[in-house]
Amino acid sequence: MEYKGNITLPTYTEYCDGLFNEAIKKKKKVKCPACNGDGFVAEELESSQGNYHEIEETCEQCWGDGKVEPSVNDNPGSISSVDDYKLEMIETVRKLSSWTRTDFFLNVAKCKTLFIKGGYYG
Repeated sequence: MEYKGNITLPTYTEYCDGLFNEAIKKKKKVKCPACNGDGFVAEELESSQGNYHEIEETCEQCWGDGKVEPSVNDNPGSISSVDDYKLEMIETVRKLSSWTRTDFFLNVAKCKTLFIKGGYYG
């Protein structure tokens, strides 16, 4: 049986909002927006001789953990990168294609416009 309908994917904003709201409900920590989840921040300092040096310091918002409570993260958009969003949407469509035995990727030109060129934003 082949699926004859359409699928609707969430926009990037809707995707991030969903992850953010789920984290709040389940009281899970989210990626720290200050250090992008790395736990440290790079800072460029000028020495007394005029040379610049890059140093890494522990992030003061997450204290090196890379994650913070969702209430600290004012912008749900920083919870996931656009690249992670694209990969998740492609994987979702791949699974739907498998489950419904329908190739939703037949229109490759549209997929390139939406995902590769970054045209699918909320």
